[in-house]
Amino acid sequence: MGLIPGIGLTAKSQSGSPAELKYQLHVGYGDYAKISSNGGLGWSNTFYNWVTYRKPAINSTGQYMILSLWGTSFATSSNFGVTWTFQSISTSNGFAAAISSTGQYQVVCSTNSIISLSTDYGATWTEKKIYVTNLTTSGVSVSSNGQYMVVVSNWGAFVSSDYGSNWTLVSSGLGSKCAISSSGQYIVTGFTTATYMRVSTNYGVSFNSVGDTAIINDVDCSSSGMYQLASGSGYMRVSSNYGTSWTNIYYPGVSFIGVALSSSGKYQKAVGANNFIYESNDFGLTWNVTSIPSLSNPYLAMQKFAT
Repeated sequence: MGLIPGIGLTAKSQSGSPAELKYQLHVGYGDYAKISSNGGLGWSNTFYNWVTYRKPAINSTGQYMILSLWGTSFATSSNFGVTWTFQSISTSNGFAAAISSTGQYQVVCSTNSIISLSTDYGATWTEKKIYVTNLTTSGVSVSSNGQYMVVVSNWGAFVSSDYGSNWTLVSSGLGSKCAISSSGQYIVTGFTTATYMRVSTNYGVSFNSVGDTAIINDVDCSSSGMYQLASGSGYMRVSSNYGTSWTNIYYPGVSFIGVALSSSGKYQKAVGANNFIYESNDFGLTWNVTSIPSLSNPYLAMQKFAT
């Protein structure tokens, strides 16, 4: 499948603030994390960290949030981002965060095959080694009820079907990021080397290679798993059929980093290293551009599994 030109690119922002779009986080490097409570129409500072932020997470209501912090672990909030609690992990590196719909199950992935897991809304945390060999786990995603979890690493993808208690290596490759549907049935993974993306439609039991070869920086999917979005250098990749087929939307010279989808998949965002956010409010068919509220190397999050 070849790259096609970018479509519908105009300088405007998404209008209104649907419930599924209300709370958003945007993070960069050595700056305040930015929070929006009005669908991205306005942003305010919420947490300062001098190192690089990685992929954050927000639960379905926006009450529970996680900031993953490269070099200093991670921070959590249980009051819509008003105040934050700094959490430490033995490896001191937070690569990505994920959270269940209610906020009960929260996960942060790190180095040395270690994940930090909370099953009580972030009140307490335990570290768990998911593989005997020391790996860098760079992406994590959690199903709506927390039963299914997926972690990608520099060795492959790991899946848990028992709330993070046990983990199974299910796919090989240098993983970048991953996403899982509300039920856990659909999983999509991207890789840091030029290879095929991989999609599972059976709760991680097996994976199929999809699309054409590419380096993927980030992925996300809607609650149903029907709509999926991936980022790369010079293009975004979109799917509207559970990852079966993909269309590459090409923007020359734009390196896309973080991506996020609303619960329905109607609202989609990709952050470019050119200091712009690319937005779609029609399930990825057309795209608009707005200025970025944070610094370079950006990631963002919208409410997961919001209704």
